[in-house]
Formats: sequence, C-alpha cells, structure tokens
Amino acid sequence: MDGNQTIITKPDELKTGTQDDVKAFTFDKSYWSADKSDPSYADQEQVFNDLGADLLDHAFDGYNCCIFAYGQTGSGKSYSMMGYGEDKGITPRTCSELFNRINAIKDERTTCRVEVSYIEIYNEKVRDLLNPKNKSNLKVREHPSLGPYVEDLSKMAVNSFDDINQLMDEGNKARTVAATNMNATSSRSHGVFTLILTQKRKDEVTNLETEKVARISLVDLAGSERANSTGATGARLKEGANINRSLTTLGKVIAGLAEQSMQEAPKKGKKAKEVFIPYRDSVLTWLLKDSLGGNSKTAMVAAISPADYDETLSTLRYADQAKKIKNKAVVNEDPNAKIIRELKEELELLRNRLHVYAPEVVEQLAAQSSYKGSGSTASKSSERTKSNGAAAALISNMENASQEIEITDATGAVKKMTKKEIVEQLQSSEKLLANLNETWEDKMKKTEEIQKERERALEDLGITVYKNNVGVYTPKKMPHLVNLSEDPLMSECLVYQLKPGKTRVGKENSEAPAEVRLSGSNIQDEHCVFDNDNGTVTLHPHEGSLTMVNGMRISEPRRLKSGYRIILGDYHLFRFNHPEEVRRERDRQKSMILCSAGSSSNTNGGPPTPGIVLDEQPWPSTPVGDTNTLYSEPGDINYAKLESGRNYYASEATIHGLKDDELDKLYGDISRIRNSRRSRPVSRATIAGDDDDGSSKDSIRNSMATTTIVDLESVCTDSTFVHSSADVEDRMKVERDKLQKVLDEQKLFYETRISRMSMQIMNSSQQEYSDLERAYALKAIKNWKRHRRVTMAEDILTNAVVLKEANIIAKQFGKDAMYQFTIVEEGQFANPSSFWESTSAALHGIEEDDDTALTECPKPCVGVRVIDRKHNTVYVWSLDKLKMRLKKMRDLSNFMDKPMYRKHLNYEDPFFENPGRKYNLIGSAAVSVKNLVVQQAYESCVSVVCRTTGQIKGKLRVLISPIARTSQNNRSSMDGHGDTKGANANMLAAGQQIMFEVRLLELSGINEEDFNHVHVQFRLSSFGSIPEHATAEKIFATDPVTGFGDKPIELDYSQTLSVAVTDTMLDVLMNKMISFEIYGKMQPHALKQFERWDEQRENPRLKLGARPNTPSQGGVAYGRCADHLMFDADGRLERRPEEELLAAERHDVVARIQVCELMPNGKYVPVQVSAQNELDRGVFTLRQGLQRRINVTLYHTSGRQLVWTSMGNATLGRPRFLDGKGRILDPPNDGGQVSIKMGHQSIVYNSDGTSELSAYGAWDSSQHECPFLNCITASSCRVILELRWQVEAEKCEKPMQFSTDIAVQIQGRDKSATSSALRKFLGHSNKRVLSNFNAIFLVHLKPPMTRRVSQLWRLNTASKYVRGEELLVDSWRPRGVSLVNDFHQIRSKIARIEQVAFTSQALTLRAAQSQTSNGSSMPVEEQTSEHTDKLLRKVLDLWMSKSDEQQMAISQDPPTVQEPKQQQQQQQQQQQQQQQQQQESLPADAKLLAEVKLMSKTGNVAKKGYLTYQENALDNKWVKRWFVIRRPYIYVYTNRSETDEQGVINVSSVRVDYNRELEKMINRTHVFSLYTNNNAYTLQASSKAEMTEWITKIDQLFPLEKLKSTDTF
Repeated sequence: MDGNQTIITKPDELKTGTQDDVKAFTFDKSYWSADKSDPSYADQEQVFNDLGADLLDHAFDGYNCCIFAYGQTGSGKSYSMMGYGEDKGITPRTCSELFNRINAIKDERTTCRVEVSYIEIYNEKVRDLLNPKNKSNLKVREHPSLGPYVEDLSKMAVNSFDDINQLMDEGNKARTVAATNMNATSSRSHGVFTLILTQKRKDEVTNLETEKVARISLVDLAGSERANSTGATGARLKEGANINRSLTTLGKVIAGLAEQSMQEAPKKGKKAKEVFIPYRDSVLTWLLKDSLGGNSKTAMVAAISPADYDETLSTLRYADQAKKIKNKAVVNEDPNAKIIRELKEELELLRNRLHVYAPEVVEQLAAQSSYKGSGSTASKSSERTKSNGAAAALISNMENASQEIEITDATGAVKKMTKKEIVEQLQSSEKLLANLNETWEDKMKKTEEIQKERERALEDLGITVYKNNVGVYTPKKMPHLVNLSEDPLMSECLVYQLKPGKTRVGKENSEAPAEVRLSGSNIQDEHCVFDNDNGTVTLHPHEGSLTMVNGMRISEPRRLKSGYRIILGDYHLFRFNHPEEVRRERDRQKSMILCSAGSSSNTNGGPPTPGIVLDEQPWPSTPVGDTNTLYSEPGDINYAKLESGRNYYASEATIHGLKDDELDKLYGDISRIRNSRRSRPVSRATIAGDDDDGSSKDSIRNSMATTTIVDLESVCTDSTFVHSSADVEDRMKVERDKLQKVLDEQKLFYETRISRMSMQIMNSSQQEYSDLERAYALKAIKNWKRHRRVTMAEDILTNAVVLKEANIIAKQFGKDAMYQFTIVEEGQFANPSSFWESTSAALHGIEEDDDTALTECPKPCVGVRVIDRKHNTVYVWSLDKLKMRLKKMRDLSNFMDKPMYRKHLNYEDPFFENPGRKYNLIGSAAVSVKNLVVQQAYESCVSVVCRTTGQIKGKLRVLISPIARTSQNNRSSMDGHGDTKGANANMLAAGQQIMFEVRLLELSGINEEDFNHVHVQFRLSSFGSIPEHATAEKIFATDPVTGFGDKPIELDYSQTLSVAVTDTMLDVLMNKMISFEIYGKMQPHALKQFERWDEQRENPRLKLGARPNTPSQGGVAYGRCADHLMFDADGRLERRPEEELLAAERHDVVARIQVCELMPNGKYVPVQVSAQNELDRGVFTLRQGLQRRINVTLYHTSGRQLVWTSMGNATLGRPRFLDGKGRILDPPNDGGQVSIKMGHQSIVYNSDGTSELSAYGAWDSSQHECPFLNCITASSCRVILELRWQVEAEKCEKPMQFSTDIAVQIQGRDKSATSSALRKFLGHSNKRVLSNFNAIFLVHLKPPMTRRVSQLWRLNTASKYVRGEELLVDSWRPRGVSLVNDFHQIRSKIARIEQVAFTSQALTLRAAQSQTSNGSSMPVEEQTSEHTDKLLRKVLDLWMSKSDEQQMAISQDPPTVQEPKQQQQQQQQQQQQQQQQQQESLPADAKLLAEVKLMSKTGNVAKKGYLTYQENALDNKWVKRWFVIRRPYIYVYTNRSETDEQGVINVSSVRVDYNRELEKMINRTHVFSLYTNNNAYTLQASSKAEMTEWITKIDQLFPLEKLKSTDTF
C-alpha cells in the first residue's frame, strides 16, 4: 500500500519478467491491515472514521447510504463489517455512533426513530435472521416507487445501541457459516444489516411537521472462492456455486453501471446507447439495486488476501470499475417540505445580502411581510393586498434601485441581482411560502369565497347556480325585458337585465356605445335608453326612433310598469317585467282586501289604509281584459301586435303621416299574413283562428321558454295547454269501452262468488256444534293436514330423473356414493345426530353445512339418503340441496375433457358431505315411564327398531326408578312400600318436584360387523319437562363401545334427574313413550343391507311377464319402459301411447331476430349485426329516422312433439344505456313498453323433424320517448332493450313467455355500411358481422301438480333417458310410490310395538298394585268391575272389528285394461265411480305448464370442425357444416367463421350410436348417429380417427371397442 495506491505483484512462479508482473490501482483509500506492528497499520477505528462517519453525516442529511465488503473468502470482509470480539467493525461502530448523535440532539422540535432489519441470502433464498418464526424463505418484490423489498420482513424498533447489539448477536448466531480449507468460519451467505433512520422536525413558524427517512445498508458479502482452493465438496460445493453466481452477477452489474456512467452525452438527434443491467439475475443484486446504481451514497470495501493472486486481481478490477459508477442520491423527504426548506433558505440568503446594502428596506419589508404564519384567510388576503401596495411604493422610493449585488446560492452558483430584483424576489418567495403553508381549511374557505363572488357576478347577469345546476333563470329582483315571438318556443328566451343606471339600446354594427344591440329595420344607432333609478325604470326614446309602449309610439320619456309591451323598430317586441314592483303591488292588493273586509261600513269613500301609497297611474291592461288584478296572464305577441295596430296604425293621422314606401311595406305585410292564414287556417301560434278582439285564451303556450326550478319565483310565465284531436278522442273512447267491459265482467264474477259464499255461510250457520264436537272437528282437520302421501308421491315421481342423473355422474367419476329417496319423519328423528358427533365437531371447529330446506319444510317430506361408501356413513339431504349439488356435478362433467380447468375444481365437494357424519342412527327404543306416576321402579326390555326399514336390530334393557318427590305440602318423602294411606295418595301430581334415576343396563342383538362405537342416548325434552329444541335441552349418552363382537353390550350407565312436574310432563308420563336413540359407526356390511333393502322393496313391483298383483313365474327383467307398459284384454304386454304420458319435457328453441329498415326502393332490408367476439350475440346498427320492422323466427328440432299455433303479445321496452366502461345507465323516464303487433305468421314442419314459426311487426322507436334511441350512439356504447313475446302451443295450458335483451347502436341517417365493410376488408376492424341475432331458450314443460291419485303415473320421470344410464345397469333404480306406502306401514309397525310395550307395563303395574294392596281396596274394585268390564269389552270390539272403509291406495302403475267379465262386474257394482275414473283418465284434458329459460353461450369449446350432415333422409341430401361443441349444446354453422348459426343440438342427454350396417346401407364410411330426446342426427367424419375423437368428445362413456373393425371399404 502506497498512499491511496494498492500495488500487487505476481508470485515468483507466475512472473514473466514483463511490466505485467506488477499492477497498481488507485482508490479513495488504501489500508494495510496485515501487521499491527507496521506503522501504516490501519485499525478498525481508522476505517470507521474514514467511511462510517461520512456515512452517518449523509444519513442525517436524509440520504440513503450503503457500505458493502467485497472480496475472496478469508480476506476479512466479515471482520471489516462486523468485527470479532472487542475489535468491532464498521456495523457496530456505526450503530453506536448513530445513537450518540441522536442523544446529542438538544432540539426538542426534532425527534428520531430507528428500526433494524437483518437478512441473509443463502443459496439464492432470503431468510429473516431477527424473527425466529419466519423460518420459511421470504419473497422479494419490487414496488414502482419503493423499489425492491423483502415481503413480510420483520423490522425491529430499537431505542439504544444495546438493543441493536443484542439483535446483531442473535442474527450472527443464526447466520450460516462453515469451515473450508481457506477459512474456519467462512460465511456461506450474504448478510444485509439495514438501519432505517426517521427524523421528524416541527417548524414553529409554518406549524408543519417535516420528515426525513434514511436507509443505511451494511452488507457483508460471502467470499468468492474456487473449489480447488477451498476443497469444498457436497453441500459446501453447492453453496460455493451459488455464492460465485451471485458475485458474478454483482460483477456484471458493476461493469454495466461503470459503462453507463462513462458514456458521453449523445449528440443531438441521436439516442444514447442503452446498457442492460442484469439486476434480476441474482437476489443479491436485485435487493441492492438502489444501493448500486440508484438513490444511495454507496461505499465499497474491497478486501484482498495474498492467498490467491487471481482472486485478488479480480477483486481489485471490480473495485476499479466500481469507483467509476455515479449515483444520483436525493434527500428522502416530502416534496412540499423540500420546497418550503429551499424557500426559507432563499429568503434568508436574500435578506442577509440586502441587509448589508439596504437595511432600512429589510426592516420595512419585514414589517410589511405578506407571510405571517397564522390568522384567518380573510385577514391574510387583506394583509397581502396592503403589503403589495406598500411594497410597490417602497420600490419606487428606494434609492439606488438599480445597484447590482452579488449573491452566492446554496449550490455555490454566483449571480448578480439589482436591489429592485432582490425586493421583487423576496416578495414572490414570501407569497409562495405563504401559499404552501396554507392549511386545507384555509384553501376551502378561500375557494368558497371565490365561488360566492362568482355566483353573485353570475346572478347579476341573470345566470343562477342552484343546487349545482347552472342556467338562465328569470331574475327575482332585477327589472328586465323578455322577448315575444310568433313561435311559442322562442318566446321569453331572451332576457335583458336593466341594471341600476342607464342601459342604452343601439344598432348592431354601430360605433355608438350601447349595452343592448339589435338588428333590423327602423333600429337607429342610438335608439333609446332605459334609466333605472332606485327601482323606477323610465324609457327615453331618441328623436325619430320607432319606440312603442303598449301600442302607442312615444317621443318623450315614459315610466314603465311591469307587464308593459315595448316594440323597438319593426320586429323587436318585448315585455317589461319588474319583480319587486309586482311584489309590492300584490302586497298592496292583499292589504286593500283585508281593509275592505275589516271596514264593511265604509266601502265607498273611506280613507285609504295607513302606510299604503296608491299609485295614481292605472295598472297595464292584459290580454284577458282584467285591469285590476296581477294574477292574469300577461300579453303575448298577438296581443301586442293587435294593440299596436289599434292604437297606432288605426289612427288616421298616423296613416297619413306614413311615407309611400312605408305604406307599401305595410300593405305587403298585411297581404302576406292574410294569404298565409287562408292557406293554413290553423296557425302554429293559435288554434282559435283570427278573432277581431285578439283574445288569446285558446292559444297554445309553451312553458319551456324559461327553465324554472322549485322554490324559485317566476314572474309572468306561461301555461301549457294541450288540445286533444278527434283521433285521440276516438281512441280514448275505444279504450274506455274495453276497460268498462272488463270491469263489468269482473264485477259480475265477484258478485256471483260473494253470493255463493254467503249462501254457504248461511247454511253452515244454521247448524251449531258443541264445544266437544268442535274440538273433535279441529283435531280431525289437523290430522287431515298432516297427511302428505300424495304430495310425497308427486315429489318422488317428478324428481326421479334428477336422482338418476346424480347417480350417473357419480358413477362416471368413480365416486363411492349412491343417492336414493327416503322419507324424513317429523319430531326428534327428522335429522337425528349423536351427542358425540356434536362434541367432536365442536372440538375440531367444524361447522356443518346447514340444510335449511330440510329443516323448514313440513314433515313428513321426501329427502335424499346418501350412502357414502368412501366414509362408511349415511346422511340425508333435502331435494333442494341435491339439485344444488347436481348443478356442481354437471359443471364437473362439462369440464371432464379439459384438464387445464379440472385442476381448479374440487371433485369431492358435490358428491359427499364434508365433513360427513361419524355416527349413524341404528334404531330407537321406546320405553313407557308410567311407573313414575305410581312411584314404582320398573325394568323394561324393549325392541330396538330401525326407523328406516322397520327391522328389529336388538333389545335394550332399561331400569327407571323413582327416588324422591315433594308432597303437596312441599315435604320430602322417600318412596317406600307400605307407607301409603290410599290408592291415590301415591300418585304423582302436577306442581311436585320429582327425582328419579334412569339406568341403562344392557344392549343386545348388535353385531360389530354392522356397527361399532355403539352408544345409547336420550334427551331431557323427551320427558316433557322442557320443549323440544329449547336452549336448556340436554342429551345424556353412554360412552362409545367397541370390541363386543356379537355379544351383549354391558352399558352400566346411570343418570339421576330432578325436574318439576308440569301438566305436559304428566301427560307424557301417563300416555306417551320415552325414546332412546342407539348410534354407532356404520360398517360396509350395514351399508349393503341398506342398498339391498331398497332393491327388495322396489324390484318386485317391476317384474314383467305377470299381471299386476299376481306372482311372477319367470325370471325378473328390468327396463326403462317398465312404468309405461300396460296389459291388454288378453293379458299381453303392450306399450302405452306416448301422448298419454304426462311427464316433463324439454325442448330447445332458437330465436332468430332481425331488425329491418325501409330502403329507398320500398323494401325492408335487415340491418347489420356486429359482434366483438364469439360470445357476443351482436348489436344491431340502426339509422335515424327510418321505418323499421322486427322479424322473429323460432326454430326447434322436436317436430310434432311441440306443436305451436301462433305468436303474439310482443313488446319492446326497458331501454338502458351501456357505456364503454360496462356501466348501465337508466333513462330519465322508464321508456315504457311499446307493443308490436306480430302479423304475417307462418308455421312450417320439415321432414327432418324441425319446425319454424316466423312473424314480423312494425316498430316505432319514437314511441319510447327515450333520448338514448333518439340520438346517435358512440361506437363503444350500446342501447339495450328487452324484447318479449308469447307463443301458443297445443300442449301448454298457458302461452310460453319468451324474453331476451337486444342491443342497438343508433347512427346517422347518411351513415353507410360501405365504409365499415371497406375497413373490415382492409383489416382495420375486429368486429364479426353476423347474419342475425340468435338466442337459445330451454323450454321446460311440466305437468301441473295433480290431486287425482289415479293420474299420479303420468308424473313419473323414472323412465326418462339420461345419458350414461347404461352405467347403472340393474344395480340401482329410484324408489317409487312404494316408499310412501312402506313409510306408513313402518310407522304403523313401530306404533304397534310401542303400544304392546305400553300395555305390558300397565298390566304389570296393575298386577303389582293388586298384590301389594290391602283389603280396603277390594270393595272399590268390585264396585268398578262392572264399568271396567264394559269399557274393556268395547275396546276389544273395536280392535276386532274390520272397518269397511277402504284406505286410499296410491300407485305409480298406469291403469290396466280389464277383462270383459271383470269389467262387467265392476260396472254393475261401482258404475258411477268407474265412469268418474274413466273421465279422469282422459288425456285430452291434460295440459302442461311452460317454463322458459334463456341459455347463455359458454366459452369452453371442447371441439370444433367440419362434419357432413344428412339434411334430408328422403332425398339422401348431405351438406357440410361447421360444428362447435360448447356444452350443453353443439352449435351448427355454415362455415368456420361462425357468423351464420344454423341450429343447435342438445347433448346433455344424447346417445351416440355407431352401426357398420348403416354405413353399408348408405354406402358411406365414418358415419355415426346422435339420438336426443326429440330428434336424431346422422353425421359423417372425414376419417376414423376424427370420428373417434368426435364421439369421445360428445359422449365420454361411449365404448370404443365398437369402433374397432378390420373392415375396409
């Protein structure tokens, strides 16, 4: 080391004897630290004083700073940065000195805050060394303004050096180090220690708080190394590779920045060469981006070592390049604070220089300074105004104002300024400083003051700002003139305000001064003057000017009053309005009316009212002739002209005084007006015609002349009168007659209904019922409402196809789940759950998916039992939940062939409950607790009955023992034998407190192959002491038991209860049963039993080959048509006609909509439909002012299955505006629904099974009265309208309602499509031109909910084909009506079992009571024996009797044709009933209800391509079409441009077939067929591979082995 030079010499073995053996490098500092005894030895303190002190100075100035050590491994980088032991490095010394400087700050206005972060970059991954929780790698992000930063990096706030030292030690311990051949503690990672210094200072003068933020980065780099030198292998070798990679990138960055800094400025017109800086190639350089080449003052410490010459030389070269880098560091502070600071420095500099040469000027400027620091806005503005004037005077009186003074600014630049310039600069800087220091409130107040001044100025001009609406309004105080015109729309549109003083009127192009300038004949250069003197306006005409007031020409000044008509020249007519005068006159008239009413005795000549001055001049007359009131309508132009004609032109003197040319002009005007009125008898200005008296009562006036706002007073405004024409009156009369007819019909209908109801009420009121009979009737009605057998049967039959589809999709995805109908009963078994289930869910924080539909629907109801084989459990869903899950299943099915979408979907969610039930209900056991009433212990052994199948699963032994109770006098008595004094003394009564024990002894009959973790539970509400679902509800459960095999389970569970006896509880104890629930974890064997039970209960009904209700003799065959077969008279099977089946239908209807406009040749031509993309249905391009038609063509492929008759009731309305940003705006008015009469209807049924219904009607867009449809639409905007129409069909009870939105764009009338076509041809347009606007509707025809049991079979959808049902084979079939019958049979069976248990206990208790009773009770029994025997006999007779009443039998089987003999006997016995059934079974009365849904086009395209389609099978006509699969439809287009849509094919339930015999027959190859519910299609592919791909895309379940063939054609 020689001064600032570092000299390196090659080792002896590498010397060549040339100059290259010795190399010298010059740096800012060169330190020798190899030998402490060397006099030039540089210790840590010297390095810190040279580097760290400057670094802190820059940091306190607000600059970002950075020091990083670079060099090979073992060269002392970490020693220089961190130090060892007591020999501290730059980083700890910097931190210590930082707090020393902070503590030395004595200014209370300055506060400092320090934050610390410490990271290491190990193997190109960032770790936080200060937060032990951040064990994972952190991500590096980059912010546009903040630059690169580490996400989620912890920043520790520190208050002293001790805090930093502790954090530094913890971080160093966490750093990654390892031993190599060159260093025992080699850093294997880069360390970045960052200090963030925040300084806040509050300025007392400006009362603002400024903030400076400096970031100090202290970087300890890992040393570059060579594998041969370090001997690294394995993990050390990988670490070294990553270290070298990051350091190599650092070298590239340094080289690039050096090259960028050394570039010369580019010549004019040439662009500088761009140098790429590879910051992002390494995490280290990315994080140090600002430090290396951005906003930072950076110092580099190059540590070298004699261990490796090449590494040392490389390090010195990098350092030599680094010193060439030029960074642009800026102070990190608020821009406003920076400007304020610079302005204050400039002001201080200017004052100091000026104080030397002109101290008196400085003192005067300080006293007159516009910047005071505080005070109100008004005072500030006034002070500034005064100071400006004083400063101007000061400058003018200043001596030697042009004397030049040299000034040196903060940057060191010297400039010369005169005294005058310095004073002006001082003033302008003070103003800028004052503006910057204004608070937001001051700025708002200033803005409000300026706004008020502006409003006052505008108000003087007659322009008023009211509620943010700016417009010209009638002045409220100022006298003014308003124009009168022949056109009512132009009247009162011009307002001339007559301000205080004189308002001169002159000619337009005259040089004479005038405030109002007019043009036209007889207007002089100086025509007249309006003089406004304190509200009194006088008109002064100039000599010779044609000025008329109220029809009289004046030549002398005339005072004006409100309402006077003024004519200036020949054509300018005005009316003078004076609002204040009108107001005063109105008050005067009101006062006169009050005075006349108060002084009725003096009505003729009494004195005037005190304080009211009467004007001697009369008020001006008005058109209606009322000269004494202000409430009359003021005169219009007709009245003014007539008035002038009478008063001026009618006088003979005036006529004689006219010149010849004036007479000719007057005669010509009269002739012209007379001829125009003869040719146009109804004038635009009047309807009544030419009246000699000039009355304008019937004139049409328009109130749009002056815009009025509520609460603003308007003087002399006009009213609007609309006269109905004869045509309008005729139409109103027709509509009135129609409405009156409808009203009469409704009146007759309701009167007849009311009279019929009144008669029923009168007849029913004649018979009175007793209270007991009424109670029986209410009970019967309640029980009748609980019968839901038919409703449940309807739900099962109509939703069978939904259940089938869910099972099919589950099979397709290979899910171990099966769905089957079940009946959900009411009460505690509606949705039972185990006590341990709820506890487990609570412990794990699991929230169950609430099925509100299942909870809220009336019970019993139809649900869906989910047999979850994956989790070995069973749970119940509602039908609504199944449909919701099925929608998700369909979405999954639609994306089966899209792997890129499938990975974003949860395949488990729709099929299973998550989480599923852990415990399932095995069964219930009912126990009678009547023994508690008589205070006797009783052990019951009751059956455990499955609530679903009715099977007995086992036996439960329960012991219920009373312990104690309170007597009527609240004394406690223990239950014992022989302590009673009578039969009723021991009976339980309401109001007592009872304590009893429930002991669960044993559970037998349960096999562990079926269930494990078995436990029993019961509820407190079962005893009737609290209501169900109460908050006080408690569940008592045994512990789950496993490992019992098939042996009885010893429960040994006891629970003591103490409750207060209520009437409800007493009724439960006396007459009802207590239910015990048995739960367990279901095993696969039990699941199979559930499945087999459904099959066994449903399949026997479907055996074919035997009559109904007869045993089957052959094998069992199942098929889709089983429900649609019937037996003929000979006992043979035949298929029932399809028209008798009233199942739901689905039809796809395509609506093709066209808007046609009238062309010059008299023909209607469809307008262009353009679309932005494939999913855009298009927008109609319309032109203004043309007649239009709307053509609607409906198309379906169902043939005669959907026969439509007509289209009508079409409307178009609800206009909305869609702007370019996607926002929808509503019009000012609703636009209304415009009716379109659809005429010229045609219906066509083609041979290929398609049908078309077309009609068109006229559309007048002006009827909407919508501005969106009247003005031109921007290219990026649209107007959306709703088009509705109805279609009558033979099958439908009501018309089908169709509705869709169409979009239009309004263009100019001269807009031509040629330009857009040319742009498209030249490639400048990305719009797609469609042939028409298409909309697809799904029409769902549903049968009405029948209430006839004999018609239930028509609702059955079980046989409806669903694509993929072949997967189910014979393993599954939806339960039918038999489920409802089984439910009632099982409920009856359970009730009988409970009755037997109840009776058994009653008999046992009675026998025990008889044995323990004394002799006194025997006479009582003998006395009551006769009554008891009679009652028991009656009960037995009721049990043994067979009721002749037939139970309602529901069945889903269609009625059969009976044999002649049986039919004859049945007709003889029940002729009336048979006729009624035959009438009910007539299918002619059956109608369907239509639901229409608009289908949207999806963006998921499974496949597209050309196929050949058999358009006509009779003519063997084949056409080539472009097919696109967008599930659930296949779209058919003419060509690949996809602009002409030909039709759609619904593939949701399609069946694909491939038949080689068909190919041979039609002599074509690669032919396959599609069969939908309504039609069939034959398609041909170009190759076998193409055909295979099409088939698999349409039906993923198609067996591909059918396509394997070796035949060639």
